[in-house]
Amino acid sequence: MINLHSNYNEKIAFFVCLAVSSPLDAAYSPWQQLAKADLDFIYQNLKDNHPGVIDQQNPEFNQWLENGYRQAVDSIEAVSNLDGVSTKGLPQ
Repeated sequence: MINLHSNYNEKIAFFVCLAVSSPLDAAYSPWQQLAKADLDFIYQNLKDNHPGVIDQQNPEFNQWLENGYRQAVDSIEAVSNLDGVSTKGLPQ
């Protein structure tokens, strides 16, 4: 398990190793693989840990999570460097 308090370089090394070793679509570039690994990690952590998943007063949360994940995965083609991995779609 990755230590979320480890330094930036250790995190990058972890995710690069994860991306290179994962059986992702061969059409993905290494940067796209890294972005996909990040998305999968975030998505799974939200599914496993966010209270919205079981919040009966927020029934739209699960649909929001699924739609957001699909939209993010669909935008992976635009990732071509480390900046794209970390900031794609974020306001500048």
